[in-house]
Amino acid sequence: MNKREIIAYFDARAPEWDARMVRSDSKIAFILDAAGVRPGVSVLDVACGTGVLFGDYLARDAARVTGVDISPEMARIAVSKLRDPRVEVLCGDVEELPLPRRYDCCVVYN
Repeated sequence: MNKREIIAYFDARAPEWDARMVRSDSKIAFILDAAGVRPGVSVLDVACGTGVLFGDYLARDAARVTGVDISPEMARIAVSKLRDPRVEVLCGDVEELPLPRRYDCCVVYN
């Protein structure tokens, strides 16, 4: 798949993404523990999708969360669902975007 195909794939699925998500709190807790998500850290969420983990980062009192997704529709939904000054969403390819800061931990989920 090329980038355009990937973007089109995720843009088409974005509106129903959250409804189809199967959530396992114990698995998410394990992933966040392993990534070092704890109070005061800055988190880079790569391929953040619709921001399904933003609430989990904030519940752990992360100081800052930057979500990055290549799909404009996924990023748009992520921005619309949680308005918190600690969270920003960037749309683009994480390998090419100039990131605004350094991060304490990085999470890629799904």
